Amino acid sequence: MSLRLAIFLDAEGQASACELFVRKAVDIFTMLFGVEDVRTLASIDSLAETYWSLGKAKEAVELHEMVLEVRLWKLGNEHVDTLSSMNNLAASYRSLGKVSEAVELHEKVLEVSQRKLGMEHPHTLSSMNNLAVAYRSLGRLEEARELHEKVLEKRQAQLGRDHLDSLSSLNNLAGIYWHQGKMLEAAELHERVLEASQRKLGPDHPNTLSSMNNLAVTYQSLGRSSEAAELHAKVLEASHKVLGTEHPDSLSSAQNLAVTYLDLGRATEAVALLENVLEGRQRLLGIDHPDTLRSMENLVNVYTSSHQMEQAKTLQDMVEKIKQRTVGWEDSYLPWNMDVHQRKERFDLGHEETEPPEQKIGMEHLDTVTTTAALTYRNLARLQTRACETHHERFTTLNPSF
Repeated sequence: MSLRLAIFLDAEGQASACELFVRKAVDIFTMLFGVEDVRTLASIDSLAETYWSLGKAKEAVELHEMVLEVRLWKLGNEHVDTLSSMNNLAASYRSLGKVSEAVELHEKVLEVSQRKLGMEHPHTLSSMNNLAVAYRSLGRLEEARELHEKVLEKRQAQLGRDHLDSLSSLNNLAGIYWHQGKMLEAAELHERVLEASQRKLGPDHPNTLSSMNNLAVTYQSLGRSSEAAELHAKVLEASHKVLGTEHPDSLSSAQNLAVTYLDLGRATEAVALLENVLEGRQRLLGIDHPDTLRSMENLVNVYTSSHQMEQAKTLQDMVEKIKQRTVGWEDSYLPWNMDVHQRKERFDLGHEETEPPEQKIGMEHLDTVTTTAALTYRNLARLQTRACETHHERFTTLNPSF
């Protein structure tokens, strides 16, 4: 029952509620089969993805690294499950600002996927998309654009223009246009993505909110600050409701609204938002994370422009100390989109009990635990398949500095 509910919660973008049920699956499989069993690894991978959706990138990385190590040892470096682990670990690395490590993994995954699966396979296209996102974070915009255009062309031909994967590719290409200063082209694509996302996913889905954020950022770049502020305020309100106040998406939304408020001369409101963002990022990501550093620099600029020189100097000194000890950080834009190569394992689990076994023999009996694990595993497979069908990628979100 718990994993059935998780299927629904995950499909609705309610990862925080889903976490409890996936953790239960991990506990059951670890107890019954050990940590290196294929079923246990699949459940741990799902828990890591749930952590990633919640913005808990550090926890996600720890689990992904463990799963990858075991799969490399048991399956080899070209098995599809090993490639999935590499992909997911790379995406989590991106969220932590470790973009060079992410690129190395994404390039390995793409090379093997092209050789073993072919250029048209969905996993190959996912690998190509994720490598393009990593290239963008390193400033390799032309390489990223070429890859995104290839993925978009193939997905639209295979899946149609309104499929969620096609919309994700359209969103990501628009993000490249934005970084290249092609604002009108970016706005046109973001408007198309937002319209389709609202129609297919609803107004409060995380992908819809990312689409709305991206359109707002683009409007702001075009000088349409009032329209941008209206959209950013909607995104922030919905993000707080759906994701919580300290999710990376919510913090990004608050920062973007603050930038827009500054353009509109609403400095007091902007400062309050930016101080909250910095406080949240310090707790969530740590003081040395590039997004935390960016928040500090933004707040220094606001303090300086509003003649709060003492606060500006204190924060600027802190920024300089952090930069001195964190040489090598790449630019990072949270949260990254990610294709999750979800596993679709099929096991012959027999028939489902019509009466819960614990009602007959007790919760601690081995038959109860075994049956619960079997049903949980089957529902976990459904959860992974459903997640793959409903939202392969979370849309890349634009978070401009100023």
